[in-house]
Amino acid sequence: MRVVFRIALRNLGLHWVRNAFVGLLLMLGAFVVVAGTGLKDAIDKGMRTSIIESLAGEVQVYSKDAKDKLELYGSIAMGTPDVGRIDDFAKVRDALTALPYVKAVVPMGVNRSVVPGRAILDVKLEELRRAYERHDTAAIPALTEHVRYIIGGLDKELDKLDAIAADSDESKQQRENLARAESDAFWAELAKDPVPALEFLDNKIAPLGTSGGMYFLAYVGTDLTAFRANFPLFEIVKGEMVPPGQRGFLINETNYERFIKHKSARRLDALMDARKQGRRIADEPELQQEAEQLQRQYAIVTDELGPEDAAVVTKGLQSALGSTEDDLGELVRAFLTVDDANLEARRDLFYELIAPRIRLYEFGPGDTLTLYAQTRAGYTRAVNVKIWGVYHFRGLEKSVLAGGHHLMDLVTFRELYGLTNAVSPEEVAALKARSGIEKVARDDVEADLFGGGELVDEKATQEFDALAGAGDLKGRRAEAVAAESAGFTQDEIDHGPVLNAAVLLRDGTDVDDAIAGVQAAADQGGLGLQAVSWRDASGLVGQLTLAVDFPFWGALIILYLVALIIINNSLVMATMDRLKEIGTLRAIGAQRGFVVRMFVLEAGILSVVAGVVGALLGALLLKSLATFGIPATTDFTRFIFGGDALRPALEMHHLVWAFVAIVLATLFATLYPALVAARVSPIAAMQAKE
Repeated sequence: MRVVFRIALRNLGLHWVRNAFVGLLLMLGAFVVVAGTGLKDAIDKGMRTSIIESLAGEVQVYSKDAKDKLELYGSIAMGTPDVGRIDDFAKVRDALTALPYVKAVVPMGVNRSVVPGRAILDVKLEELRRAYERHDTAAIPALTEHVRYIIGGLDKELDKLDAIAADSDESKQQRENLARAESDAFWAELAKDPVPALEFLDNKIAPLGTSGGMYFLAYVGTDLTAFRANFPLFEIVKGEMVPPGQRGFLINETNYERFIKHKSARRLDALMDARKQGRRIADEPELQQEAEQLQRQYAIVTDELGPEDAAVVTKGLQSALGSTEDDLGELVRAFLTVDDANLEARRDLFYELIAPRIRLYEFGPGDTLTLYAQTRAGYTRAVNVKIWGVYHFRGLEKSVLAGGHHLMDLVTFRELYGLTNAVSPEEVAALKARSGIEKVARDDVEADLFGGGELVDEKATQEFDALAGAGDLKGRRAEAVAAESAGFTQDEIDHGPVLNAAVLLRDGTDVDDAIAGVQAAADQGGLGLQAVSWRDASGLVGQLTLAVDFPFWGALIILYLVALIIINNSLVMATMDRLKEIGTLRAIGAQRGFVVRMFVLEAGILSVVAGVVGALLGALLLKSLATFGIPATTDFTRFIFGGDALRPALEMHHLVWAFVAIVLATLFATLYPALVAARVSPIAAMQAKE
């Protein structure tokens, strides 16, 4: 064997040009395998982090009788899937947490609601109404002037409506109403008797302004305390956590900044984000359109400013722009006209001068939201809930996919979704007894319902009163408010219905094995559940990992095959060039096995050296990327990277896999040329060179 090894080393040196080419190819292959597997594992880990540690957990369970698949992030159709219900969460939790590899089970339910936005005129009219109710003489003058300022700009809105609508009578009436609201006589009347005047403004003038828009909120109803304890990326950034046992709503920071924030601020932020990515307004039509839209939004800034704030902003903008313009609207329009040169300074001044004096967010911590949603029964329901805070998932602050869901306490979610506890037959019987309902035989329906056939028994003369029996309406309203703010116990959370539940596993647990075990426990306990992986439960978003896996493995297989073909062809050509050498060896007694071992050993030495060098270069690249990171420039890359940058980690199996793959590929490609060389007879080989 020592002789074969020495001959193999000699041959590698003699044919160094060919061997250098093959070695370079092998080295490149090892480099690609190490770097590729490292990057692929990092992306897979990033996706798992984005989905598992923020919302899904490793396993999700939901009803086996569900009509649709569970899709936490929504389907292509953007509808709300019917995933059935789990009637008693506590029973499911107890059965699954008994498994040694299950760390926790968190109840959940996903739904969407609509929140109507409020136009600035509506907001200021409400503030003026409350000021009059409190007899706040200090606030009334400023609010009155602000409302009059907003109304003064409604002529332009009517001009827009006239350009679209053809109802001249309605337009004439609207103009008359607006003229009345702008008159000094009307405001003198309001000061004397505010209630009817404010009703006139609410009903006749406020609808003429721009609407507040609609906000579509997707949210997860859950046990907020358990959610916080088991999803490590969760973090409160504004306000506070909903106290245990209290109803409440938490806004996701990403959604808060991108959709609930003031439009002008959002556009300035978007332009600055593009600037940080090296993009320029002058170069991209998309950014130019954003800048143009920003400049047109001056009115939604000026309408927000009261008299005192308007004076401060006017003075500040005159100084910043070096202008003598007195009209606030024109000043704000000029200020919001941005380009690459002034963008950063204008954004900074906006947040310093204007943002503190306007509604920077439509709603936020401390406000009460009125959520409208459709129950599974098909009717619309509204629920008031307090916003306690703003949260994000650490590392995923800028990802829209990770920031698409808000959080709500489970009790409020059940009410809004129409997810009540199952009613027992005994409870149904008790309800019937209290209501006096009697069962009517089919043959007696007409007689019992319509008085035995008489068309009219008695003429009714009493007028209908819709509020008869309503009692004290203020008292009932107070009862409703008290019910909304009432707390609940942990027992109410646990022993009630949910739509699905996240199953969190202990470290080192194989997800596929856990799914099988959870499903077996559910079947054995008669829970009527189906268990799915985080990838399947995430719907379309979870399939994003396949968009990475398939191209990666496809490219790697193609590279592997190409390398095999090139190495094989190179070795076959080299074998033909070495026929005389092979013949000489055979002539002096070398057997076919000796020739095969010589060729295989040459290839083995070459593959080991090239594989080690290539693997080390790949490891060096991964170490460098782990230090500096690959920046995420889009929402998609932020989500699959699990943050703002991808930082792959070098692991031993990356090196082992690359080394083994390259050595096996080389030996496999060498086998055919070696067998060809071994079959050459000494006479034929020596004659081939003559």
